[in-house]
Parts: sequence; C-alpha cells; structure tokens
Amino acid sequence: MTSCGFYLVLAVAIGVAMTLSSTIMGPNYPVLKRISGGDGSAEAAYAIFGPVFFQCIIVFCFDRFTCGAWGLEQYYANSWVSVLLYRVTVIVFVAYRGRHERSFYWLFAVRTILSLGLSAYLSYSVLAQDISRLFPSTDDVVFQFWTLFVVVALGFLSTANDKGEIDCERLFYKIDNLAREKYPERFKQDHVLRALYCAFGMIEAYYRPKPVRALERLFFFLPCVKTTGIMQVKADRALTDEESIGLAFPMVEMIWDEFLSAKWAQAEEVADAFESDETPEYPFVLTGGGYSYRLRQMTDLVTGNFPSLHLRYMGTSKFEAGQAFFRAAVDCVIRQLYQPGDIIVKVESSSFEDLRRSIVSQSMSAGISTGEGD
Repeated sequence: MTSCGFYLVLAVAIGVAMTLSSTIMGPNYPVLKRISGGDGSAEAAYAIFGPVFFQCIIVFCFDRFTCGAWGLEQYYANSWVSVLLYRVTVIVFVAYRGRHERSFYWLFAVRTILSLGLSAYLSYSVLAQDISRLFPSTDDVVFQFWTLFVVVALGFLSTANDKGEIDCERLFYKIDNLAREKYPERFKQDHVLRALYCAFGMIEAYYRPKPVRALERLFFFLPCVKTTGIMQVKADRALTDEESIGLAFPMVEMIWDEFLSAKWAQAEEVADAFESDETPEYPFVLTGGGYSYRLRQMTDLVTGNFPSLHLRYMGTSKFEAGQAFFRAAVDCVIRQLYQPGDIIVKVESSSFEDLRRSIVSQSMSAGISTGEGD
C-alpha cells in the first residue's frame, strides 16, 4: 500500500468512526453540526479531539493486526495528514449542504488547526516512536485519571443536545420497551406510577447515553463508578440495562408508597390545622383491595413534587427539565390509552396492602374517615 492509499483509508475510517460515535452519543443532535461547527464547547471539544482520538486508536489497532508485516510503520509519523483529509471532506460537504456565514468558516479553520497540531504531535512523538505507549498499565494512576476524564467528557458531550430538541418520546419508548415484559401488575394498572418509573429512566438515559453506560460497566472497579445500567441502580456488580430495569421496580414502588403516605398525612394535617369537620381532601381514595385517583389531578400533584421524588431516587433534585420528562412520559402513557381524558385510575394490588393498613390504622386512631370505597 502506498502512502496516499494509507492516508486515504485512515481518513475514511476516521470519518466513519466520528459519524457512528456522534450518532450513538446523541441521536437527537444533528451529526453534521456536532462534527463540523456547533456553537457549544462540547461540540468544539468533539470536533478537535475526536478525529485525533480515532486516528490513534485506528493506527494502533492496524499495527497490532498486521504485526508490522506490511511495512507501513514509516507512514505513522505523517498520519496527521488523514485528519487533514477528514476535516477538508467535512467542510466541503457542509458547504455543499448549505450556505454559512464567514464566521463559521473561520471557526472551523481554527478548530482544524488545533486538531492538526495535536495530531501531528502525537504522530511524531507516540505513533512513530513507540505506539504501545498509547495504552499504559491499568494500575497507573495517570491512566485511571484519564479514564475518569473520558467518562466525564462523554457525559458532557451527551448533554450538548439543545433542550428544545430532546426527543422525549424516543427516550420513553427506550425505557418502556425494555420494561414492557417485566412490569409488575401494579405498574400496569397505575398509569402515573409507570410514567414516574419511565421518567426516572428517561433522565438517566439522556444524561448517561449508551457509550457512557458501557464505560461504567467496563470500569466498575473504580471507586467513582457507583451505579450502572440504564436505570442507574447500585449493586455489587456491573449491571446491564435489562438487569437494572428489573431491579429498579421495587425502588420506584417504595418511593411511590412513601409519596402516597406523605400526601395522605398532609391532607389530614391541613384538616386538623383548620379544625375542619369535613373529610380531608385526599389525593386518592382507598378501595377494598387498593386505591383509586383521578388521572389529571394525580399528574398535576406529581409534576409539582417531581424534584422531591427524583431526589429520593437519585439523590439529587437538580436535573434540568425533570418535570418536563415526567409530563412527556404521562403524555405517552395517555396516548397508549387512546386519549381517555380525565379518567379514574383504579389499582388493585396486594403490594399496596401494607400502606393501606397503615393509613387506615392512622385514620381510625385519629377518628377520621378513610374515604374507603367498595
């Protein structure tokens, strides 16, 4: 293979790797924008460092695959040419797709120069000298630091999606489809509970896309990795997405029970504070074997309390647009029910018995009617 052929093949490989990784990292965000000239710092980092990263990885894999039998090591020092070819191809394609302001091309040129400078440095100092230096020992503290850096960087890049472009429906069905065959009976009956479960998963799937979750499983031995899987469940081993789906059910159900108990108790406290003889305005009604509520009323109640509910699940209430994720999940559930309007949701589930007995006991000791129906 000639030098030109090697550089062309490497440039194509870099382009394929950049496109695939960008697609996996965030399908909601335009791939071409991410690899060319997005305005955010995440896009800048990806456009500068991404081609160099894949250049080094591809050359390393090629070197190990051929074991030096093809005699192409002489081209490694100038492999930065492939990064240049890749960037030229991108700008030609971008220019062909549409017109841009002059500032766009200046910004692209600056990023290209920075990327080429880093690529040339690594080509001459590492790839052409001792390519095995790309992968130090896993016991090396520096290696562990850069591993952590990659995890954080990928998480940062995944949040480059514009808020208005978040495909909540896609995220909902990613969770709902994984859980569909595993939903406990209560989750099938309680539409708000199912929406709450999916909303938790949607947030985790958005802020921790598939590449980040894969790295978390791979480097589970590091102290900084505490939760794994699409539902981000804590366990003594690395979890797959499917395993975390099943383990999250009892956690979300426990949070839901706590929420219902708290809202029941708050209704009683309000009635006591105003010394009202009327039955407290409970957000749900106890039935013979479970509970019932109005869908719209409970949706509004949970929306207002979503930061507290998410705090119980993930230990933080600071995730942006958390309530929007929940409302989107509710909308998807309602569409699955063929737009029923404000229906009465009836849940008959034995898992509610402990909570039900506790509420009935508290109400009877206080001399207050439970509002229990037949």
